[in-house]
Amino acid sequence: MQSADLAFAYIGSPLSAGVGMELGWATALRKPVVLLVDETVAHSPMISTLEEVSPVLPIHFDAGWTAQALRHAVVTALDWADTSVIYPESAESA
Repeated sequence: MQSADLAFAYIGSPLSAGVGMELGWATALRKPVVLLVDETVAHSPMISTLEEVSPVLPIHFDAGWTAQALRHAVVTALDWADTSVIYPESAESA
């Protein structure tokens, strides 16, 4: 997680312990977090408060997505993360 540029997670219900742990690590390291969120599912308070400690991009997701739609979501998420991260080398030159 330390070398990751972002965390990308599908948020199921109940939230799996592994996903919860990875999201905890990501937010502790202030990594951007992309969440595939199914609006028909109730989510834990942890999910609704992630954006208080890290940049979060929720993407509304359902099981009917095509591979092309999922690919578009991933590309969008990567573009968003690229603009959400302040790279140390760019901060020094500013």
